[in-house]
Amino acid sequence: MNWHIFCPVAIETGGTWNHWAAELVQEIGRQATLITGEPRESTFLFQQLSVAVVRGNAVAFLIRFTPIMCRCSHTLLSTMLSLQPCASGQNK
Repeated sequence: MNWHIFCPVAIETGGTWNHWAAELVQEIGRQATLITGEPRESTFLFQQLSVAVVRGNAVAFLIRFTPIMCRCSHTLLSTMLSLQPCASGQNK
């Protein structure tokens, strides 16, 4: 029988991780290592989550101070997430 446990995690902007969050990510990394054979899976996962937090903070900051919509091939949000500026002359 499959069991699923919901585990909320807290990651602070300054880099502080909730104890249970760190343990959960380490366990997911260990399981990924068993599948892939890559011993650095936990490290990669921590890095990816940290980058996601930084990008989320950047989006929140940019949305607060950038009320214009970008007319790139992407939406404003995806432009902010990739942190790539629009080509000149394509802003509303």
